[in-house]
Amino acid sequence: MSVLVLARDYYPISAGGAFTDTEVAENAAEKGFDISVITLRLNESPSIETRNSVEIHRPIQSPFHDRPVGTPLNVFGEFLAAICLLFYAAIYRLRHDVEVIYSTNHLMHPVAAILSLGGTPVVNFVAYTPSLNSSNERLSNPLYLFEQINFRMFMGNVVYSRNPDIRKQIARLNPDSDVKLAHGVVNSEALNAATRGIEEWGQKLYDEYDVSSSSTLLAFVGRLSELKRPSLAIESFSELSDEHELLIVGDGHQREAAEAKAHKLGLEDRVHFLGMCPHEEALKTMLLCDIVLLTSTTESYPTVVFEALSASCSVVSTPVGILPELSDDLDDLTLAPPEALAKSVINSPSNSRQTVDEDLLRQFSVSRLADDVCQTFRSERVC
Repeated sequence: MSVLVLARDYYPISAGGAFTDTEVAENAAEKGFDISVITLRLNESPSIETRNSVEIHRPIQSPFHDRPVGTPLNVFGEFLAAICLLFYAAIYRLRHDVEVIYSTNHLMHPVAAILSLGGTPVVNFVAYTPSLNSSNERLSNPLYLFEQINFRMFMGNVVYSRNPDIRKQIARLNPDSDVKLAHGVVNSEALNAATRGIEEWGQKLYDEYDVSSSSTLLAFVGRLSELKRPSLAIESFSELSDEHELLIVGDGHQREAAEAKAHKLGLEDRVHFLGMCPHEEALKTMLLCDIVLLTSTTESYPTVVFEALSASCSVVSTPVGILPELSDDLDDLTLAPPEALAKSVINSPSNSRQTVDEDLLRQFSVSRLADDVCQTFRSERVC
């Protein structure tokens, strides 16, 4: 069965949506699907290559890709890229038998809809989208406007969404689509690899940052940005006793403000900035810690939460994205408003088992998403 995947980002990018799209495509290829991907070119990546039985086409690099996301030139460049990809994909469609189109990004959904006019079924995947942040919901915001046009006009036969609120919105605006909730984001191989040598790595971390092995360790893992609110994590941490220490993994333009906050509150000895770390080291940090703290204003399907839970680590988080829908079924996930995060940390179970929770890993592994999507590919063929 032949599937054409339209993805804005793909391998060699190894994080975020690119990781998910790559995993789904390669998993589908392993299951016997004939998978081809059309995506944007990244720097010196070849225009065509085959990786793990997936044929990858990268006909163009997005104009103005180096401009900040959402700025007029960046948005204009994205639309130009979409037009070029449409022509390329149309030629590909004429030369190849395509039985299902899988579109994974707002930029690609109109392309998929136009290509499907001959009757080819379309499956969409919606991860991050502007409506997740209410401040984006204004018609003067071109990204929000584009999102709403997509939801009304360019959704296919089946739509997978990471967020229950977005799922409801798509179902309301496009009642002809079957909208499903998409589970699965954790890289199982990476997490299992991170368990190897964890004790030695932990001791090295303790020594380098002068962390007491008897402390209750908290971790903040993510970009240091306004959206993630690292300063709120530090403010909440300041309410805890001296038996707690906080590891901040990540970097960003809010790092200086976060460091200043820790200094102002006299927490330099208990708040440790690890900076940007390789993914494996971030996973090792979660395996080592008792509690992961998420303080974001907006999330869809926060990867770090599901990685932490799969790493047998407790999580205390603001009630964002899909988490409220899952919290009743996850004993180690506690949701609280910003002002109650510290109290929730105190009442949360401290887990530092340094092992993988196999049941949760099966539940939240990206392979689960791949299995669901592949099953949908087969069902769409007979629709």
